[in-house]
Amino acid sequence: MREIVFLKKARLELQKAKAWYEEEASPELAEDLGREMIEKLELVCEFPDLYQQVRPGHRRLLLKRFPYAVTYRATATKIFVLAVVNQAQDPSTGFQ
Repeated sequence: MREIVFLKKARLELQKAKAWYEEEASPELAEDLGREMIEKLELVCEFPDLYQQVRPGHRRLLLKRFPYAVTYRATATKIFVLAVVNQAQDPSTGFQ
């Protein structure tokens, strides 16, 4: 199975998102966000070409319950998470 590697910026974006849910909504929603993110990325580990290609070598998955897009790049051994973007704030992106 491929290893999931968050680039520093993507990790910070996810931490910021979880902190917002923790403070503004509930700790349970913050946990649910993290859980859904990991479930989707584990699926990507098995099927790296599952989601739409947004530029050569970069793909984007959308979370179902939360308004976040995750841009990633897959190699034979790793999934690099490049960005975690709040689509409600900036729907035109998903990669930077």
